Amino acid sequence: MRTFIPQPAPSVPGELCIRPVARRDVPALVRIYNVSVLRTTATFQIAPDTERARLAWLRAHTGAHPAFVGEVRGELAGWAALSPYCQREAWQHTVEDSIYLDEKFCGRGYGEKMLCHLLGEARRLGHRAVLARIVAGHTASIRLHQKLDFAQVGYLSGVGRKFGRWHDVIYMERDFGAAAAAAAAAATAS
Repeated sequence: MRTFIPQPAPSVPGELCIRPVARRDVPALVRIYNVSVLRTTATFQIAPDTERARLAWLRAHTGAHPAFVGEVRGELAGWAALSPYCQREAWQHTVEDSIYLDEKFCGRGYGEKMLCHLLGEARRLGHRAVLARIVAGHTASIRLHQKLDFAQVGYLSGVGRKFGRWHDVIYMERDFGAAAAAAAAAATAS
């Protein structure tokens, strides 16, 4: 298993700098997210997001459920967040990841850096599991999560309808609890 440690601000121009989301970022968050809303099945939201809705979202993403932006040369390249998986109390240590990049920053490894940062934060905050719901066929997102030790733990058939079609969803999980138990067992055995 990899150990995820939040990265310091880059010293090389053009590298991704990850920082907490600020109110001033909201227009860019909405712009980036709405590309996915209007053109892709990366989200099942159908109506475009608004700044008002995103401000409410931002207020909810504090404490155990932080949100971050990635910047390259002062330009917002994307955003990432940990959200509650379910509102019931017993789920409090299980979160869901979200990562959205501006199209012009895709394919440069920034999504991986942002997901690594989220995993480091999830571990630091004491979460046991990080889940990802990914529409079947989104190969890049599936591979990214597999690369960072997520396992497919579920498959839902035809659960979302967007652009006139039914879509399947893959559930992927990164379980820190299982990794910690395996490490403890290995240490005991040696």
